[in-house]
Amino acid sequence: ARLVNPGKFDNVDIYVQDDYFFLKSGGTVLVGTLLNSKFPDYANYMKTAGLKNAVFPREDFLSVLQGMQPTVDAKSHRLVVEAHKAGSATLSTSSVSGEAISSGLDVATPEDFALHFDSTLLQNAVRQLKGEDFSLFFTQDAKGVLLKADKDDDFKAFVCTLKKVD
Repeated sequence: ARLVNPGKFDNVDIYVQDDYFFLKSGGTVLVGTLLNSKFPDYANYMKTAGLKNAVFPREDFLSVLQGMQPTVDAKSHRLVVEAHKAGSATLSTSSVSGEAISSGLDVATPEDFALHFDSTLLQNAVRQLKGEDFSLFFTQDAKGVLLKADKDDDFKAFVCTLKKVD
């Protein structure tokens, strides 16, 4: 009540009726609509069984990714993450304003891969991860990857991949 109407009323009434949310304090009533939609079953996207696991150093990956942002295409934000079993990975972009490729980035991966992402969505997901390393769970033909910090089981992010461009 103090946050809604400081010093005047002791209580705030909150109630729901049909698809509306009501917040009442004194003579003031705020009305909003509730989300009334069906969402997909996201649990299937959060499973790691059957997926390959590539492990990247989080800070190094974020630093390279942030450095690449000015070179990504303004419309697609396309960024390619290419990793090799030998232990190195690169991030690259190509647009009308030029091309850029990062120097070697450490990775531990069971197989080589090249996945295309929206760089902004990838960066936002990796920023939320905690710890020194993060895992990127993937398959070569997946519509997305699952990102998870090795030391934080409570947070996972699913990032869609973009179709490869030849």
